[in-house]
Amino acid sequence: MHKFSWVSAFRWLLALGTVFWVFSASAREPIVDRAYWQDESAQATYAQAKTQTYQTYDGVLSRGYTAAAIWIRLRVMPPVGSETLVLRVGPVYLDEIQLFDPLFDKGLPRKTGDTAHFENNEFKSLAHTFVIPAGQEPRTVWLRVRTNSTTLIGVDAFTPQEMAEREFHAQLGYFAVLALVAMFMIVVFISWLNDRDALSGFFVVRQLYYLFYTASLFGLHRYALAGVADPAALDMLYSWMVVGATAMSFGFEYKFLNEYSPPPWVRVVMKGLLAWSAVVVGLLLTGHVFQALKFNMLLNTVGVITLLVMSLIFIEDGQSTARSTAALLRKKFVVGYYLIVNLVLVFS
Repeated sequence: MHKFSWVSAFRWLLALGTVFWVFSASAREPIVDRAYWQDESAQATYAQAKTQTYQTYDGVLSRGYTAAAIWIRLRVMPPVGSETLVLRVGPVYLDEIQLFDPLFDKGLPRKTGDTAHFENNEFKSLAHTFVIPAGQEPRTVWLRVRTNSTTLIGVDAFTPQEMAEREFHAQLGYFAVLALVAMFMIVVFISWLNDRDALSGFFVVRQLYYLFYTASLFGLHRYALAGVADPAALDMLYSWMVVGATAMSFGFEYKFLNEYSPPPWVRVVMKGLLAWSAVVVGLLLTGHVFQALKFNMLLNTVGVITLLVMSLIFIEDGQSTARSTAALLRKKFVVGYYLIVNLVLVFS
C-alpha cells in the first residue's frame, strides 16, 4: 500500500506544471512590459500609484506574504484583428484585484478576486478576468492586488478567441489531475476493503480531502458554490482547506513513519510539527487569517525539509520492521519521495 504515497509528489508536480502551463505566455503576447510597485501603506490612490517608480519583472511575480498592496503596471500592444483583450489574473486565491484603465474611466470600480462574486469575472473563466479595449496604439493599464495568501501573481493578455482556447486546455489539465487523484484513492480504497489496514484507510480519507482541495486550488469551488455562499465565506473556506491540507498531510506522514519503528526523538519531532499545525488552526479560529496562512506556509517549508532529513538519518533497510503491514518501502524510495516533495517546494 505504501507505494501509493508517491501520488502526493506526483500530484503536485502535475498541478504545478498545469499552473505554469496556464500562466505561460504565447508567442503573440500583447503585454510587452510588466512592472510592479509595492505600496507598504496599502493606502495609495490610483493617482499616487501612477507617479511611483516601478520595477520591471518577467513571468510570474512573487512577493511572499505581505500586507502591502502590489500595483502592477502593464504596457499593452494592440493585437491584430481584435478590438478587445482579456486580462487573466491568477492564482484563484488572490483576494482583491482592481483594474485601472484610462480607456474605461466611468467612475465605477472594476474588481475581481477571491473576495468578489464569481459573476464579477468579465470573461467566464475559473481564473480572474477583465475585458479591456485593445486600443489603437500601445498603452498602459494598472492592477492593484492585495491578498492574505502568498503574493504570487500571474497576468496574461489574450484575444477572446485565444482566451477561450486557453481556458479549454486548462480545464482539460485540471480534470486530468483530479482524475489521477481520484484513481489512486479508489485503488487504495479497494485494497482497504480487503485488508482493513489503518494506514490505507487514512490514505483514502486524505485523498478524498485532497480531491476537494485540489479542485478548490483550481477555482472550482467558486463556480460550484457561487449561488450558495457569499464570497467572504468562500474565501474563508479556502483558507480552511489550505490549513486542513497541511494538517492532514503531516498526520499521515506521522502514521506512515511510525511503520518504521522510529526512535523516540522522531516521534517528538513529528508531534512538534503537529502541534505547530494546531497553533495555525487556533490562529485561524481566532480570525488571524494572514498570520495563520503565513505560519502554515512556514510549517510546510520546515516540515518537508525535516521529513527528508529524518528519513535519511533513522530509516535502515536491514532493521525496518512493520507494525501493521508486511512490507515497507526501502529507504531509497522513502528518501526519494521526500526529495521530490522538497524539489517541488523549491521550484514553486
